[in-house]
Amino acid sequence: MLAAIEHHFLTALDAALADTVYLKTGPSTGPSPSMTELVEVFASRLEFSRLEGDSLTEGREPAFLTQVQRWTADGTTSDFEVPADVWGDVIEVQSPPGQPASRGDDYALEGRRVRFFRPPTGEVVALLRGGPARGFQAKQLAEVSLSIVVWGGTIERTDELFGEVLAAALAATVGLGHFDAGLPANSGVRLRLLRPVAALTGITRGREKLARKQLVCASAKLLLRGELEQTVALGTAEAQGLIEKIEYSRTP
Repeated sequence: MLAAIEHHFLTALDAALADTVYLKTGPSTGPSPSMTELVEVFASRLEFSRLEGDSLTEGREPAFLTQVQRWTADGTTSDFEVPADVWGDVIEVQSPPGQPASRGDDYALEGRRVRFFRPPTGEVVALLRGGPARGFQAKQLAEVSLSIVVWGGTIERTDELFGEVLAAALAATVGLGHFDAGLPANSGVRLRLLRPVAALTGITRGREKLARKQLVCASAKLLLRGELEQTVALGTAEAQGLIEKIEYSRTP
């Protein structure tokens, strides 16, 4: 999940910055000798709110089997039919992946058909719910700490680059979707941060000496806050049959 958050902001920065600026994710290590300018994006921590009461199971709800159906959208197709061999009821639609679509505003659900009011582009994802499973689903408030560090050769250039980075990063906090931890699809376990909000919490600026070289760095700290959804749903779906025809005899 932390990697997914890093990727979201890295993609936004990559689109906004010149090709000469290096970008990386993960803990800050500073630029290598061959780099002139570097931007580092690091989601360092995910913290949970304290559970109420003494029970670790407080707030847990029953689990249901789920599976994911994906379609490739071409920008002209509005209707997406769930295949007959895919079980479950549609409970969530995303387009693009990670961005929840609003039922009634973005699409209508007609049986097992998802009908968009405007043809989507890219990929459409539907989450389907089946029967009861062993396990649980729980939601609790969580916070993610994110830092963005900018390195440059001079204070003037670092300030200029930091301004571009900060503008792009704050723009990328608008309308955040779901962030998925990307656990194995067949595990029955899912971990998602649901539509967090983000805020700038601090800015620092200074000089660092790396490999006998004086560099200027500036950093921004952001806090993302949202509901963390934990799902553990174990078991297999029961086979379902379809009635092809009904025969009856008429008694005189």
